Amino acid sequence: EQIKALYIEAEKVHRRSYELARELQRDFPNNQIYTRYVSAIKINLGTALARVGKGEEGIPLIMSSLDEFRQTVKNDPGNSEAKRDEAECLQYLAFGYEAMNELDKAIEANRESLKILEEITIKDPTNFEFLSQAHLTYNNTGDIFIRKGNLTEALDFYQKGTEYVEKMSKLNESQQIALLRSESNRKIGEAYLAMAEKNKNPEIYQKARDFLTKAKDSLAELKAKNELGK
Repeated sequence: EQIKALYIEAEKVHRRSYELARELQRDFPNNQIYTRYVSAIKINLGTALARVGKGEEGIPLIMSSLDEFRQTVKNDPGNSEAKRDEAECLQYLAFGYEAMNELDKAIEANRESLKILEEITIKDPTNFEFLSQAHLTYNNTGDIFIRKGNLTEALDFYQKGTEYVEKMSKLNESQQIALLRSESNRKIGEAYLAMAEKNKNPEIYQKARDFLTKAKDSLAELKAKNELGK
């Protein structure tokens, strides 16, 4: 109930932000910063609308921004940041579809996003932001598969996400990485646990225990260092 009220408030704020950005765009038509503002705010507004049950209004806004980002990529195909914008927009499209319970469309949008992210992380393997975004999207897609009851697919995506955690750890083994590793191990453990419950398989129960223990131990280690926070 409280979360829904916040989404309703978010819709109002994003709608006002969109109006202001549109005014700036009209007043300064040659300023590409304001054009990018409009695209970004359409994504936020569209996602908020989908989450309050107005997906028929929200999804076209996200799609409009996606078309704009794709045009930017077409004009500058070597621009990895533009491709990242396209990938992120696809993730928000997935959020919108998921909020509308159109899970297959959400998965397809995330698959498109991951295809782009895999491309740009290969091109720039030291870009922490790209790697982090890929990890998040693999986990989010796994969560959608869990909702669908497709446990094997969920496990595959969670495991792929851990590969990106390890890539990030080579760049900066930090508190953030430890938390992400714990999260990935927890999700893999929960996927195995659901599979074990379904099949009543003791070996899979043990796999679930192993990964959940890893997740717990990572958090306990951070707590011992006073780095866990609330």
